[in-house]
Formats: sequence, C-alpha cells, structure tokens
Amino acid sequence: MHKKFLPDNYNHDVYLKVIPLSQGRIRVEEYTREFDQLQIRSGLEEQSEHTMTRFLRGLDPSITETIM
Repeated sequence: MHKKFLPDNYNHDVYLKVIPLSQGRIRVEEYTREFDQLQIRSGLEEQSEHTMTRFLRGLDPSITETIM
C-alpha cells in the first residue's frame, strides 16, 4: 500500500494558483520561475499554445506589447 503524503486538495489548490498567476511587481525571471513551478506542481496538461497564452496574459501589459 502506498502512503499518501499530499492532501487530497493539493492539485486543486495549486491549479487555482497557476490559472490567475500574473507578474505584478516581480521581475520577469521570477514570474517565469513561479509560472514553471506551478505548471509542474499542478500537473496541468494543455496544448502549448494555451500555456503560452496564459504566460503572456500574466505578463505586465507593457512587456507583452513589446513582444507582440
């Protein structure tokens, strides 16, 4: 029998953090690191286009404008 170390709601809680994540006042590198970590921890599987859209949506709008 496998022991369960994480609470039942762990994936759900992480998912609720990854979806609305935004850069806010942190550096792009910090936002990227947090985005990647939450993406991995949540186990979220989606098309790469959707992941990129969520990432860009969370960036500061002035940065997104220079990229697009």
